[in-house]
This record gives sequence, C-alpha cells and structure tokens, in this order.
Amino acid sequence: MFCFVTPLRSPKLSDNWPRICALFERTATSVFRQTVGDFRHVVVCHEPPVLTRAFDRRLEFVVKDFPLPGKSSSAPRLAPAAWPIMSDDKVNKLVAGLQRAREQNADFVMLLDADDLVSCRLVAHVLSHPEADGWFVKRGWRYRYGRRWLETLDGFNHVSSSCNVLARRWFNFAGDVEREKSADAALILQGHGQAVDAFAARGVLLRPVPFRAVVYTENGENMSILMHEHLHGDRPQHRSNSLRRLAGHCKRTMSAWSKRRVCTSALRGEFALDLSIP
Repeated sequence: MFCFVTPLRSPKLSDNWPRICALFERTATSVFRQTVGDFRHVVVCHEPPVLTRAFDRRLEFVVKDFPLPGKSSSAPRLAPAAWPIMSDDKVNKLVAGLQRAREQNADFVMLLDADDLVSCRLVAHVLSHPEADGWFVKRGWRYRYGRRWLETLDGFNHVSSSCNVLARRWFNFAGDVEREKSADAALILQGHGQAVDAFAARGVLLRPVPFRAVVYTENGENMSILMHEHLHGDRPQHRSNSLRRLAGHCKRTMSAWSKRRVCTSALRGEFALDLSIP
C-alpha cells in the first residue's frame, strides 16, 4: 500500500481558509485519480477542510492540537517572528503523518504538499517495483492557476517538497524509536533537495521517477513564497544598467517560453488539473 502524507495549514494561519480548502481538494482529487486503488491519503491538520465533493475512507484526517503563532488582526500576513513556529507546525504534522503511515503498514510513503498535484501513474509505478528503496521526482511541472500552459520543471526535488518516496524498510523500524526518528530527520529536516544524498549516506538508493510525476502550483499560498515576501518584500531594489536589465529580461523570457507546454486534455486528466482560479 502507498501512503501520501499531507500537512494542512490551520485556518488560524490563513488569510483565506476557503481557498486553502479548495486548493487541498484539488490535491486530493489528483490523489484519487490513481490508476490503482491501493493507496491511503493521510492529512494531518488542526481542523479538517470544508470540501465540496466526497472522498472515500482512504482519505483520513488526523486532527492535532499543535501550538500556533499569534496573528495580528491588522496584519495582511503573519509577522516574520511567526515563521519558525509555522515551520515547526508543518514538521510536527509530517512526523505525525509518518507515524500514521507506520501504523497502517504502508509499503511506501510520500510527503505531498496540500496544493500540489500528483500524476495518476505514480502509485502504479511505485508499487510495481517493490524491490526499490524509494524514488524522487527529478522532473516535474510548474503551473499557475488561470493559465492554459504548464512549464517543465527540472530539478523538481530542489523546488518542491512533494518529491520523495520511501520504502517501508527504511522508515518503519518497529520498536526502534531512534531509527525512526533518524529516518524522519533525513526525510523532513535535511531538506527535500538533500534527501537523496542523506539517504545515500545510509545505503539507501532513491531512484528518479522516469516521468514528470508532480505539478508544483504557484497559487499565492506557497510557504516558500510567503516567507520570501516577509524576508525580502521591503528590501530596496538595486538599480542596474538598463541594457543589462533588458538583456536579462529577454533571456528569462526566452527560457520561460521554451519550457511552456499547452495544458492538453491528456495532461489535465493525468493530474486532475482544473485550470480555473480557486
């Protein structure tokens, strides 16, 4: 059995809880689009989201009461001082989700953000290779809702945390709490881009998934983007030579165009991709 583990933000940490719920529902819809049914989706949260469609019991909400940072009613976003607690909240939820995956004796586990979309082919591919130590998503997609194209995203595991799959023998050590804590640290705390090397040091070979398996969505609620706003939003922009700026802009535009792919019906079906803005 394949288990997806998703940490869901508390409504107290959201400026738009209905939008968080809508984004998560699209993620869950992509999970339930799998071509094989041997999976579970464990979601750790303070409060279950409000959904417009029904999912079966393979979707499980694990409600926890982890501490939350305070939020000023006049602030449009959380203050920078709140980010360490918010980051800890996500880590705590991932650890709790991994523990639930162990209790369910999952053969493979994957950490999946609450706003990304997974290929309908992923579970079938992973379960057809029970001998594998695990997998990582090296190539994926980037998408912004409302557009009619996606962008190819190579080095996906360095951008999104929805990228690593680990076999049970490397995260489920019954009765050995310290080894399980070490596995949790390698999968969560080392950083998603460093997981391949962290597990290689333990003798674990994570293979690249041989197709673009996940869509990273840019939607205004990404934790990394929000943190960047807090850290750099008020930083003055340095002026540079106008010709150099223009050349850099042209180069970036050409690179972006070369990565674009039309959202075909096949891609929309594979990722349960809804082009409308949630």
